[in-house]
Amino acid sequence: MIDLGVGSGAILLAILSERQRARGVGVDVSFDALAVAKDNAAHLGLAGRASFLRTSWGDGLAPSSFDLVVSNPPYIPSADIAGLDPEVRDHDPHLALDGGPDGLDDTLRKAAALTLNFGALTWPHQIVRVLAAEQLYRATTILAGHPYHRV
Repeated sequence: MIDLGVGSGAILLAILSERQRARGVGVDVSFDALAVAKDNAAHLGLAGRASFLRTSWGDGLAPSSFDLVVSNPPYIPSADIAGLDPEVRDHDPHLALDGGPDGLDDTLRKAAALTLNFGALTWPHQIVRVLAAEQLYRATTILAGHPYHRV
């Protein structure tokens, strides 16, 4: 399994804690995020089954290397960040929040290409993402060019 944009490691480590035979790789562009994820893995006794790499969206990793691709990418429209609650706006790294002008920032295109390239999903291919209502139409348009059964 690979967690793209691993951040604190919450998704990767939660899955590893539930699946005792699973192994995973967390990737992120942030050295600070990777340090937090490594510390969390060690604290939870999962360091032996989790590894962490600094890369952007799995750049440089071999196709078909993973059975599962997970991610919680940045999804907040740039213009909305200033209006977030201070607990979010002033605590979470800007890089982890800012999804570009529409909040999608090509993450769906990247995720669609990665899941197909990594061979992670079986037919029908599926990407699950919670979207704001105004993002739904754009996401549907983006994914229409990929072989997904249902968007």
